[in-house]
Amino acid sequence: MKRIGGIVMVWAVIAAGFAIGNPARPLYVPEPKQKPPMPVQVDVRGTEWLGKYTVADRYYTFEADGTVSYRASPATKVPFQNRGNWRLDGKNFSFEHNVGAKAIIHFQGTIVDKTTIVGEQTILTTGKKTDVTMKRKSP
Repeated sequence: MKRIGGIVMVWAVIAAGFAIGNPARPLYVPEPKQKPPMPVQVDVRGTEWLGKYTVADRYYTFEADGTVSYRASPATKVPFQNRGNWRLDGKNFSFEHNVGAKAIIHFQGTIVDKTTIVGEQTILTTGKKTDVTMKRKSP
């Protein structure tokens, strides 16, 4: 009888240990949902950006009326005006660079932040494509 009582006591202690023991792994807690990043809101109207014309630097001004003006260097006082059109659709940005009435370059890119546009220009006469990063120039 003493032996049965001892066995019952041992099993009771083991059962109590299982009942109050810690789980083998922590409980599942889902990660909090992250908010999507805020879209970059950049107003390019009236701003000047340093980009490339083939291999030469070119300072493009995206006028408020949707046209493109450019200067070959910062020392050029009077820009060449109405040399194409630009378009902004969300973060997607594009423009054409004209000489006279003929478009010679088409640029298609994405606004990365308030000072950077990354994209690709196509020289329309040859079809050659070049990666271009445009940097905003301060007023």
